[in-house]
Amino acid sequence: MIERNGENVKHNNDSLSIGFSLYWNDSGTYKVPYLVYLPKKSINIKNLKTIVFLHGGVVTTPEFSYQESAISSEPIFKVADSLGFIVIYPFGKKSYGWVNQKEAFYQILDIVDEIKGKYPLVEQEIYLGGMSNGGTATFWFASQSKTPFKSFFTFSGNCELKVDAIDWKKIDASRSLYSVNAIDDNVFPKDNIQRYYSEKSVIAQGWHLEMVESGGHDFIYDPTALNLFLIPFFKRFLNIN
Repeated sequence: MIERNGENVKHNNDSLSIGFSLYWNDSGTYKVPYLVYLPKKSINIKNLKTIVFLHGGVVTTPEFSYQESAISSEPIFKVADSLGFIVIYPFGKKSYGWVNQKEAFYQILDIVDEIKGKYPLVEQEIYLGGMSNGGTATFWFASQSKTPFKSFFTFSGNCELKVDAIDWKKIDASRSLYSVNAIDDNVFPKDNIQRYYSEKSVIAQGWHLEMVESGGHDFIYDPTALNLFLIPFFKRFLNIN
């Protein structure tokens, strides 16, 4: 369980609270919980890269899962500890998440605006991506005309949205989207993903697809994935030496 309420934590450019802070955003129908994670590794506040990470399993999650202790073991936080970036981690659920409810998509943007007032984020270094349902939702953000995100990534995401058609031409080289799927994914089969990529990457010239050999739909949770894939991926994605 995440116990520290971020609303009661003081932040400034000289003293940032390491670890998890829990906040609530009430700009939509639901008061949505979200975490802000500052890594254990020393960070440079003048070049503070930020990842907004959209979790998977939204369609099977009955309530916001911010009280589940397993959340703290999400791989994205371990990568943050290794590379020294901040993570914003919103929560979704079946009745209000980034699958069917467009309002929940817009609330993500409100959460980012809200946290800019609490942390010294570098506006040119904010990125968004996600896993499974969160990866699929990333296509929506990547195809919007204006968002605060520099570029995007998806893990085990699908290429079809339920709230809108994807405007592929807006995924251009100025705001690249990097997708990673497993060859043995039995949720979103590789043949479907590769067919979409073959058809749409001509239009979406900023879309890049990578296939990993194994690990299935949950390949990022394989114990070996952290060092063999995730840390090297984010080093390239964030241009960290």
